[in-house]
Parts: sequence; C-alpha cells; structure tokens
Amino acid sequence: MRGVVRAASAGDTVPLAGAWVVLHEVTMSAGGARDSMRTDTRGRFDLGVARADTTAIYMVSTTYLGITYFSEAVTHAMRR
Repeated sequence: MRGVVRAASAGDTVPLAGAWVVLHEVTMSAGGARDSMRTDTRGRFDLGVARADTTAIYMVSTTYLGITYFSEAVTHAMRR
C-alpha cells in the first residue's frame, strides 16, 4: 500500500514527514504488523508484503499526537 500521511493545520492539511507507518494484515485466525517505515519529507510511504494472503485484509496505521489512526481496509485484489 502506498499513500500520504497528512495532518490538519490552520484549516488545511499538510504532509506529515517522519511519521511512523505500519502495514497490518488481518485474517480470520490471526493478525499483525507486516511492514513499517517512516514517511518521507512529503509524507509519502510505500509498504508491502512479499506474499499477500488472498483471504486477508490490509490496513495502515500511524500515530499522531498520541492518537492512532487507521486507513480503510483493503483486500489483496485492491492493493497497488
């Protein structure tokens, strides 16, 4: 999954550089982190798994000001 982390600032949003982003994989029997990285200076990230589980859902999380935010869940077919 790739994307941009943005934070609210003065009624607008700005890219959040250096945010820790985690890719989560969730199946019927288990779940956990599969990849992680810090965003670049433009708030961008690009995370993936070597072998995606076609029955799993994937989501990305990041924490900002003590609150953890999650992306919408996507399936293997929807990623990239």
